[in-house]
Amino acid sequence: MRQIIFSLFLLLNASFFAFAQQSSKSLSGEVIYKNGDPVISAFVYIEQGSKHAYTDEKGQFTITDLKSKAYEVIVQPFGKSEIRLKTVLTDASDFLKIQLDENESFELDNVIIESKSKGRLTKEKGYSVEVVTTKDLALQSLGSTEILDRSAGVKIRQSAGLGSSINYNLNGLSGNSVRVFIDGIPIRNYGRAFSLSSIPPSMIERIEVYKGVLPGELTEDALGGGINIVLKKEKKTSLTASYTYGSFNTHQADINANFYHDKTGINTQLSAFYTYTDNNYEVYGDNVYVTNPQTGKVKYVKAERFHDAYESKGVKADIGVRDKSWADELTLGLLMSDMDNDVQTGATMDVVYGNRRSERDTKMASLKYKKSDILLNGLDFNTFSSFSQTNRKVIDTIPYMYNWLGEIIRDADGNPINWRNSGGEGGRASLANNKEKNFANRTGLAYEFIENHSLKANFFYNRFTRDIDDPMLPKAENELLDTRFLSKQIYSLSYDVLLSLMKN
Repeated sequence: MRQIIFSLFLLLNASFFAFAQQSSKSLSGEVIYKNGDPVISAFVYIEQGSKHAYTDEKGQFTITDLKSKAYEVIVQPFGKSEIRLKTVLTDASDFLKIQLDENESFELDNVIIESKSKGRLTKEKGYSVEVVTTKDLALQSLGSTEILDRSAGVKIRQSAGLGSSINYNLNGLSGNSVRVFIDGIPIRNYGRAFSLSSIPPSMIERIEVYKGVLPGELTEDALGGGINIVLKKEKKTSLTASYTYGSFNTHQADINANFYHDKTGINTQLSAFYTYTDNNYEVYGDNVYVTNPQTGKVKYVKAERFHDAYESKGVKADIGVRDKSWADELTLGLLMSDMDNDVQTGATMDVVYGNRRSERDTKMASLKYKKSDILLNGLDFNTFSSFSQTNRKVIDTIPYMYNWLGEIIRDADGNPINWRNSGGEGGRASLANNKEKNFANRTGLAYEFIENHSLKANFFYNRFTRDIDDPMLPKAENELLDTRFLSKQIYSLSYDVLLSLMKN
């Protein structure tokens, strides 16, 4: 009896196993292009089911645990239209061979590459820095000083209208405690005409405001911080121009032309700007009055500034090569700028001038070289040298006194009243010409010895000389004027860690 039961048990298990084997099927196949190459990573799935597979490096696939029935198979190659076909699974082994009507080539509608901007990377270096980008403001009628004045912790005070001296205040520190740079070089090398108020926003890529400690590459004797103006350097051929007109007969125009040749890496850039304003705005207060020379009676007035015109213009040209095996960038630059400025008042507004003015012209040549991985991987080298010559003139040869109505003050007999009979409005008559020469070099090495860990060494050298010549002085006194010079050397060593990149 036991033998019969055991035999029936074996027969039932064998029948169930045979049924299971018979009901579980697999679908295999191969997907190829028209030229016979395999289609790799195509998605193959059964409609109305969860069974799917991907083709391997040979273009083959296998879908298991299927029943013997009709199926609709969908093949979706990457970047191609899907293919639908019907098949019926039987007891025999099924192998599908699917061929596309095209070869392996496709186009993507959009490719988006995300990366952190240079401004963002600057913020993440650990310094107290504010980065102001001018991209979104270039088409607005805003000056560079107005853009910067909107930054947190930055206050800009201008003593008068356009062209007057500017005082930068960073978190309460100002004056000589704050230094201004253009591409890492002190702005004084570029001449007075090339100032933050005269450089149009269209020429600026970004403005970096360091509040406190300066990075090694901006080493200077600045306790309060620094402002670094980074000019645009584009690898494309472009032409932009702008013109604005504003109050007080203010005209501002600029043009930027850039040419870049992909094959040779040659890059040329030409930038020019022109600024003019009458600065004839109205002023009033305790120091703005007119005195009757006969009676001595004082009358306070609201007067228009009549001798405060400002004109500046400049041209900057660069030519060089980029992306070479021996240099990431090698650029020779030439700059010329000129400024004319009428002087309206003396130290206070009680003293009114009608003829005194100043002129400045600057010529500068520069050479820039950058190379990454110069001797070994991770070692970057950069150097920038510039030589500039500036003529700074003060023209004051007419001693007449003026009032705030723009009139020459006269005595009771109608004769012009002179300032202390000294020959000039600001003192003795002057045609002083200060000839200034300035040489600067900044050289830096940066070595990334571990990912996101860099050791940087920088050296800055500055040599300044000034020769003074004033033909209005007595010959003996003029010959006694000595050449003045200043030499400065600064060394810095820094260790940078980009913590934000280490976390990613």
